[in-house]
Amino acid sequence: MSRIENARIAVSARDLAALLHYYGTPEDVRAELLAMVANDEGRTGCGRLGRRVEKAVRLSRL
Repeated sequence: MSRIENARIAVSARDLAALLHYYGTPEDVRAELLAMVANDEGRTGCGRLGRRVEKAVRLSRL
């Protein structure tokens, strides 16, 4: 998990789907983020996707 958070490795679609489900992220946000992962599969780091995931997690905790 820390390697994903620190952008050492890219998050896989499978791991992201599990995390988004765990945090109760709304379906429309999940679909958008998973599409982004599909486009970025194989790259290292998170960048734009990482910021979107962090925002989705924060919002789901409200």
